[in-house]
Amino acid sequence: MERQGTTLDADKTWVTNIGNPKNGLDANSGLIYGTPRKVNSNGTAVAATSTAPAPTAIPPVGRPIINEFLARPGFDWNQDGKIDVFDEYIEIKNIGAVDISISGWTLDDEASVGSNPFTLPDVTLKPGQRVVFYGLQTNILLSDGGDTVRLINPGGKIFDAYTYKIAKVEDQTVCRLPDGNGSWYEDCVPTPGLTNTREGTVPVMPGGGSFESPICELPDTLPADFIFAECRGYGANIWQSFYWDETGWQGDQRVPVNAGKWESFVE
Repeated sequence: MERQGTTLDADKTWVTNIGNPKNGLDANSGLIYGTPRKVNSNGTAVAATSTAPAPTAIPPVGRPIINEFLARPGFDWNQDGKIDVFDEYIEIKNIGAVDISISGWTLDDEASVGSNPFTLPDVTLKPGQRVVFYGLQTNILLSDGGDTVRLINPGGKIFDAYTYKIAKVEDQTVCRLPDGNGSWYEDCVPTPGLTNTREGTVPVMPGGGSFESPICELPDTLPADFIFAECRGYGANIWQSFYWDETGWQGDQRVPVNAGKWESFVE
């Protein structure tokens, strides 16, 4: 291969010597199809020069990620005076090196039928800054029976996602440790707007009031009365197959008040 009298590095710079002229002999005394120490057959011989392009600097970018989320609340996290499914939250953090606007990004929960994607507002996050979106704002209600939380960029690409199987304990979040860049853990203490941790305790409601939040595999988006009947009060855990498939699991239950002659019981 011979250069065609130019120092420009390109495919067209190089051509094949077709044997005219030839110069010198090879180890078997055959003619060499080339022009060693002579003018190239297709131009003037030149010294090879390095023309490697200078590396292009990659500009720093912002990078929002899902940093923490709560699927089963037992505390008034959004401070609206009530404890309900709208206290669920998703925290977004910018782990990039520069500011980024999250306008046009969306959050959704892939497994839920009733929740629509939520388009994030025009908020600019500085490096390391985070923002918390509660269910009261997003109307994204995460299922206790498992769900997938997703962050999607304006182009429709899934940028970050996490799937959990079931929310067994109330006020236990799924979070990244170390904060922002680590692996996922499903036993974190809720810290909306603060550094993630697995240590510490959940605050107690004023007056010592408690809130029962049994596990429920029904979608949170069903009517409230239906949820109460199936997953609260007398209906708590009614979805568990154990209560229906096992016989004699509770024994004979005597009827407390019985004014009749015969003793009654429910079996």
